[in-house]
Amino acid sequence: MRNIALAWLVLGSALLGTTASAQNPFTEVAAEIGLTGMGEAGVPCWFDYDNDGDLDLLRSNRYGGAVKLYINDGGQFTVLQNSGLPQSCDIQNAQPIDFDHDRDIDLFLVGFHSDLMLMVNEGGHYTDRATQMGMQVDDRTRDFTWMDFDVDGYPDMLIEFEHYWKLYRNDHGERFIDVTASSQLPITNDNATFAVADYDLDGDADMYMTRLYDRDYLYKNLGNGRFEDASEETGLIGSAANCGGIFVDINNDKFPDLVTAGVNRHDVWLNQNGEFFLQANVHGADADFEAMGYPNGVRYAAGDVDMDGDYDFMAACPGGTGYYLGENQLLRCDSVIGLQVWFTNMAPEWGLNSMEDGFPRFADYDGDGDLDLTLLLNDSPALLYRNTTNGAGRLEVQVLGPNGEERGWHRRVEIYAHGSQTLIRSGVLTQAAVASSGLNNYFTLDENAAYDIQIYLEDGTVLSPESNPELSAVVPSQVEHKVCVTLDGVSVGPGSPAIPSFSAVAYPNPFNAEVSLKFTLTKGANVTVKILDLQGREVSTIRRNGLASGEQEIAWSASSFATGIYFADIRAGGQRDVVKMMLLK
Repeated sequence: MRNIALAWLVLGSALLGTTASAQNPFTEVAAEIGLTGMGEAGVPCWFDYDNDGDLDLLRSNRYGGAVKLYINDGGQFTVLQNSGLPQSCDIQNAQPIDFDHDRDIDLFLVGFHSDLMLMVNEGGHYTDRATQMGMQVDDRTRDFTWMDFDVDGYPDMLIEFEHYWKLYRNDHGERFIDVTASSQLPITNDNATFAVADYDLDGDADMYMTRLYDRDYLYKNLGNGRFEDASEETGLIGSAANCGGIFVDINNDKFPDLVTAGVNRHDVWLNQNGEFFLQANVHGADADFEAMGYPNGVRYAAGDVDMDGDYDFMAACPGGTGYYLGENQLLRCDSVIGLQVWFTNMAPEWGLNSMEDGFPRFADYDGDGDLDLTLLLNDSPALLYRNTTNGAGRLEVQVLGPNGEERGWHRRVEIYAHGSQTLIRSGVLTQAAVASSGLNNYFTLDENAAYDIQIYLEDGTVLSPESNPELSAVVPSQVEHKVCVTLDGVSVGPGSPAIPSFSAVAYPNPFNAEVSLKFTLTKGANVTVKILDLQGREVSTIRRNGLASGEQEIAWSASSFATGIYFADIRAGGQRDVVKMMLLK
């Protein structure tokens, strides 16, 4: 263990001697692959809309533009037509998530000059259900975050309006219940943005709230939707990020640190074992935020751009508000030793230092293992910078929920050398893991070394090499650089497990007593049908052995079951499909 620690110190010392000069890893390709169209500084979100294994791009548009969904087809993008997404709105934040566990991705959209929208995915078409689902619809929304505060597997919603809050409990995907009064959150003015992390590693999500004026707040989650102000006890009473902050484990000790806008520079607050934060001495991250005027802030994207094992940061100033007031920066992390942090701003050398206000995201859109950069800038076409680093030493960790959904809520992943208790890397998989902080599920490692993986889930469950041997002695090159984990088992390999390889339908659907499941087998097989409720619990099992190839039909009698949504998980000889069904009585 001492040798590993020494190696990092030597590496850190060597990096202190590096110069700003480095080969530009980025090539701008937006226009040539179909990402065109002018727009204001909106939000880019990457997620797999059509479940074909690559990332599609949602882009919003501030001040009266359209929300567009660009479908990724082999690296070329086309706009999805008749999507149901709003065509004229002011959307400054968006997050994709499967809030109702129906195996497709829904969208939550908020803006300062447009009413918030809960866009429910209904067969590939989006419909705003915010009012129907029990949400107070209003504009002047600053930010929001999903967090499963009651640990029931369904993400709850915390919305930050300009001068008040709303905390909604997700009632099993069927409605949202306003529990603001019991949250103990104080009423604050001039609210700006959220940064969310389990800073004390007690199993729930805490939040850092930035404000446009005056001091910021760190709210500690006390459990079951109650919070208390922990700013003073954690040493963050003096922070003033104004409009921007992000949690990342910058020194790889598994405790999330905080990067914010500060006074004439970017600040780094290093987490001391979840008890308090110490302000680091930051070198090479100067930024005259005061000279920018309103709102004196920044939007961050964090990711290992150069694949050297640490976080780099793209900083858009002032960050998606529509003002041309600050020079954008790319802060390459050169070293972190104790309370000393060294950055080099590579934006001028790499041509990323535009004065257009914008919103940055890192994501591996082309699937080559490095993080590409998306920038939506004010009054400019969308920019997509392909990263050409293509480093071999990486491990991607994917965690799927109980219904196969890809959006988690603050699941922590820790990487250890095989057989060692010394942490090498840590990251947090959130509902915006790829969208906002691509390194959260990409770890730069030796592709031929063996590693042990531990995964901490929202409900306190820990997946470890002891409980799941597939997480022991993982060699990145032998698993094609990807480990995919499901909550009912672990699969180690290059892609998502149990990808459907045949198509099944339920008829009639909705139904009121009995439903027929129809599918075609390409060869004879034993068939198992598991009926799951909306919480992912198995409520019935049907087995048919020795079925021949060709069309098949299996009936499920639901006369003793309550009205609601159910899933039929059909498995046959390595093939699988899942059918959503509605029982109405």
